Amino acid sequence: MPFTKDFFDNYYRVVHLYEALFRAPSVTVMLKAYGQDYELFKVLKTDEETVTFLYIDETKSCKVSTRVSHTTAMAWPAISLPYDVIATVTIYPSLTKGKGADYRYRPRK
Repeated sequence: MPFTKDFFDNYYRVVHLYEALFRAPSVTVMLKAYGQDYELFKVLKTDEETVTFLYIDETKSCKVSTRVSHTTAMAWPAISLPYDVIATVTIYPSLTKGKGADYRYRPRK
């Protein structure tokens, strides 16, 4: 059974449960699709057929100035994937503190 819009609209709840169970200060969320692993940073958008998210890839990112705080942040690449090509979603403790998934995404109603 493929993943769905509902799963990605609410995946942060699973992350919260994981953190509470293991008291993990930071987690990594990995998506596997087309035989490639994507380290999820933030879900940008979901629709009925695809999920669009930022993923961590040091070779495809750059530092940028933020508009609001005028600080430097990393601009991560984004990708849109159909739900039916996502094979797995794996959650585990982050090895690098502060670089893990930004799971605070909340869908707009």
